[in-house]
Amino acid sequence: MSSYEFKERILDLINSKKEGPYWDFKREWHNDNNDLLVDILCFANNLVNKDCYIIIGVDEENDYSIRDISKDSRKKEADIRCFLNSLKFAGDNRPSIKVETLKYNNCFIDVLIIENSFKTPFYLKERYQRVNQNNIYIRKGDSNTGINSSADIEDIAILWKKRFHIDLTPLEKATIYLADYDGWEHIPESSELEKFYKLSPEFVLYEVDRPDLTGYSYINYLCEQEYMHCEWTDLMIKYFNTPILCIQCITIGGRYIGVYGDTKAVYKDKYMHEYKYCFRYYLKGTTKYSAYQYFCNAFSIECNEEYDKFMLTHLIFDNSNQLNDFYDYLLENDGLVENKVKNTALDIPSYIKDSLVSNNLNVDNIERESKYAIVVHELYIEFMNVIFYNSSVVGD
Repeated sequence: MSSYEFKERILDLINSKKEGPYWDFKREWHNDNNDLLVDILCFANNLVNKDCYIIIGVDEENDYSIRDISKDSRKKEADIRCFLNSLKFAGDNRPSIKVETLKYNNCFIDVLIIENSFKTPFYLKERYQRVNQNNIYIRKGDSNTGINSSADIEDIAILWKKRFHIDLTPLEKATIYLADYDGWEHIPESSELEKFYKLSPEFVLYEVDRPDLTGYSYINYLCEQEYMHCEWTDLMIKYFNTPILCIQCITIGGRYIGVYGDTKAVYKDKYMHEYKYCFRYYLKGTTKYSAYQYFCNAFSIECNEEYDKFMLTHLIFDNSNQLNDFYDYLLENDGLVENKVKNTALDIPSYIKDSLVSNNLNVDNIERESKYAIVVHELYIEFMNVIFYNSSVVGD
């Protein structure tokens, strides 16, 4: 979800003129941290399995009108995180939050985002002022659990089922299990790469060589610096002997296996006129990212060089919002991208060019895409640094 889409979603919620199971309105920021804490706990323990929004700057008593909060006493993301870190949570599991600021009709509003998590239920193990320890506060419908109450046992059971993935489909479970490298055990008298998941042995992981697949791109060149080494593998997971997952991988240097990420094409403008270049990426929480985590743990430190080369061609994003923000960042800095590409030196040796030509591959395209990959990775580092330094002060 891009920044534009996020703003549209929030405005749609405001225009609905009602509260719901994953959103709430406040005229102004909480004056009492007890109330803030209960709100965060309720939405962290929502029953609809979604990110939740507390939209601050909406006056319910005045037909849900938007009011400017720019001159109010506002809370910063860093302050809320610090407050949560000071509390004693069961299992040391704390809700994850963000604060975003939106401008609409010259009015500023804040959105406190409580991110969806499998670590439910969240609750305190030590009392904080008026907020009781061991009480489980939830959001149900458009209502929160009262500060002196606790959720019904049926609703608490839903939260525990969520934590242990009981209600997930086999494919959703496989995505979670795949990231847990230590949870897989070799199957006796089988190939080295055939394993079962110890806590759910009906899940079996194995690899299939794909000698039938051929192909070459800037990824091969930047990883190998040569043409004649391209091995493809399918990472497979079976559930009760039924294949449910297949992820395409590529061997680098004969040692490190990299997971081919998803592709994002960059066009001349947001209306997708004139293709320019593309980049590959992982989104955290997806199956491909779990496979990436698996192979990161599977290979030793000796493979660091191969890993570094591969990650020059792949970017990692926390979520689709961050991905789309980076895409917008590339469009906004199109002139800088083109200038950097123009000034990036990349000398493909003649013997590699000969190999490319003999295999009917376009040398100029490989060189061009390689340069774009290098430049996009540089801008990605800059973009992530901006996010890191701005994350502690949101809404100024």
